[in-house]
Amino acid sequence: MGLLIIIVGSLWAVLGLGNIVLSGAWKTSGTTMQSAVLIFNFAVFILPGLIVVGVSAILEIKPLLNKLLAELEETNQYLSELVEKNDTTEESEEIPRSTDYLANFCSKCVHFQEQTGVCKKFSVNVL
Repeated sequence: MGLLIIIVGSLWAVLGLGNIVLSGAWKTSGTTMQSAVLIFNFAVFILPGLIVVGVSAILEIKPLLNKLLAELEETNQYLSELVEKNDTTEESEEIPRSTDYLANFCSKCVHFQEQTGVCKKFSVNVL
């Protein structure tokens, strides 16, 4: 329905522009007739047509915005549940780390000192 109203408003505004272009006022030399045609077509066709297009566009967008807000709320709730789940996991579970893996990983870091085997940024001794 909103798209139909946008089309009707657009056609209404285009009709006003067509009236201005096709009017016989441009063939006369007087400016009073030209001004009257411009004011009449702007007031009766162009301005109301553009108002209808603007209002219907706002009405068309509102349901899309509500849908987007609902999806964002669902995502926020899902992320909150994930954070709570991760906070409640046992901290006694250790991640297995081998010294070879750490030495290889840290050797690529600019903060790693090969002589001492210490990463200055994180204060980790990998050797």
